[in-house]
Amino acid sequence: MILGIDTGGTYTDSVLLDEGRVFSKGKAPTTHYDLTKGIRESINKLERSLFPNVSAVILSTTLATNTIVEMRRLERVKEILIGYDKDFFLKNIQNRPGWLEFEFISGSIDTTGEEILPLDTEAIKRLPEVKYPIAISGYMSPINPKYELTAKEILKSKTRYPVVCGSELSGELNSIKRAITTALNASLIPSISNFISDVRKVLIEVGINSKIFIVNADGSITDVESAMEKPIKTVLSGPASSTLGGFFLSNVKDGIIIDMGGTTTDISLIKDSMPIISNEGAKVGTWDLLLSSLKMRTIGLGGDSRIYYLKNGIEVGPIRVIPISVLGKMYPEIKRKLKTTHNSSLVPPNEFILKIREPNFELNDIEERLLKSIDREPVSLEEATRICGLSHPYILDSAIHRLEEMGVIIRAGLTPTDILNYLGESEIGDPSISSKAIFAFSSDKDFPKLIKRLIVRKIATEILRYLLALEYNDDKIDGLLSKIIVDSFDRRSNLLETSIRIPFPIIGVGAPVKSFIYEVAKILHTTAIVPEHYEVANAIGAGWGRVLRSLELEIDPIVSSAEIKGYRIVGLDKRFETYEEAESFTIKYGTELLKSQMKNLVGEDINIDIESLSSNNEDISVRKIRFLGIGRIR
Repeated sequence: MILGIDTGGTYTDSVLLDEGRVFSKGKAPTTHYDLTKGIRESINKLERSLFPNVSAVILSTTLATNTIVEMRRLERVKEILIGYDKDFFLKNIQNRPGWLEFEFISGSIDTTGEEILPLDTEAIKRLPEVKYPIAISGYMSPINPKYELTAKEILKSKTRYPVVCGSELSGELNSIKRAITTALNASLIPSISNFISDVRKVLIEVGINSKIFIVNADGSITDVESAMEKPIKTVLSGPASSTLGGFFLSNVKDGIIIDMGGTTTDISLIKDSMPIISNEGAKVGTWDLLLSSLKMRTIGLGGDSRIYYLKNGIEVGPIRVIPISVLGKMYPEIKRKLKTTHNSSLVPPNEFILKIREPNFELNDIEERLLKSIDREPVSLEEATRICGLSHPYILDSAIHRLEEMGVIIRAGLTPTDILNYLGESEIGDPSISSKAIFAFSSDKDFPKLIKRLIVRKIATEILRYLLALEYNDDKIDGLLSKIIVDSFDRRSNLLETSIRIPFPIIGVGAPVKSFIYEVAKILHTTAIVPEHYEVANAIGAGWGRVLRSLELEIDPIVSSAEIKGYRIVGLDKRFETYEEAESFTIKYGTELLKSQMKNLVGEDINIDIESLSSNNEDISVRKIRFLGIGRIR
């Protein structure tokens, strides 16, 4: 029997599965201030008599995904960039985050792996000691990681904090993506380590001493010790589990999986009974990461997404807030502070700020005054503005944004959860507070239906973006295409009647999805499936125990004087005279490597699919060989 646990941004789910059957399930709110409470409450809802039968515990989580999408609670990181051009690098980093600082060190390696400029080890030794994680990215480290490893050895003697290298995470040459991926990996180490520690603590309490694994972004499973060193691989752990869970529960051969949680909506595709795996990288929020993952799209849209005004209308997401109904149940005294009538201000009414932890960084004057005002209980934006002696809530924006980004405070406000409370489709928190907040937000009686329709169209549009990117490698929806899609959604016709149809069903999983998925399927002219246990699909996907492991090896020509002199396998010190010799070795090496990686998890029962990918070079029929291992956890 396997215990699957999924800790999401809003709920923590747990399930007990054996031989494809769900024996028991539990759901509890995720308690960000102390994850053990939510994990404990969820597990305590399971049938305890089954605990002695648990042979393995498999985790999934959206904590890392949500952290990157929302750009909150990321730990400070110093990144050492070896051989990078400083001006070019900084020019290509959009919106440089406040938690990340760079140090540029000289030392160059060419495309053949030869050293052409020595590493400045003295500059590394002179770096002051830092009390937070360190990331190292060498410009040509996938070809030759020597400089990265040398820098790591020096820095590990200077700090007790984690030191991670880009070459340990990805063999791709995209230096910008690799640097960002490495920095985010270092930043996530403390939070993922704490999560795993919290799970262990609760499992010991309930008497479960089984081996613990975690789902990676590509659907593979790894032990938690490896995850604590390379947490970036768990960034899309939750979405990968929801894909596997949706596939398992629906039993479809082809279908779109839509997982709608509290913070994000994740879109993925099952084709020929297999999820599509991407080795090119993953897009999480605004960041492009060098990360082997299931081919999916993640957007900041969920049951707890913030509903707020924009100059040209109303927006939903990507920031997660506490639903006003939930805050009202936690702090009943806010009822007397609620506005009940609508005004024309662009400041959302009935938004409150709640302190969730003490800051570990220096505050400016406004931030100090703001935190003092919310020390005991949540206060509204208007209250906080008055207490801080400011003339308008907009002046607080930068302070609120920074404190949110650093995970010190969280907002509460109007969310899709409140809309569903009002429409009678859910009963979360205190629904009477949802109604009051809606009336204060808009005087339009159709406002709740308008928001629901807006969310339906957003999900449908993102499904089309995802499929366009798969089919045409382009997800832009603008100009004429945008107009055609809008006409299709609205079933509007004049001279032309447009209709967009998806040729396979949409499978909806996640707590709020049932309220939206049928309308989404309707405007995309397909069918919707909401399977049994849909609300805990992530935990089921983790606990299912199906192990996927992918590997891609590249064969490159060795060119000299415009002639091919042989072949090499990228990342290995192996050279061959003919392409056939290189290919034969690669297939044997890749198969044995994948089997050795999976043996401890699934034993000898491993099925490996091998795919040869064509090259554009007419002289070389194949340049990449992709391996996919499939098995079930023992």
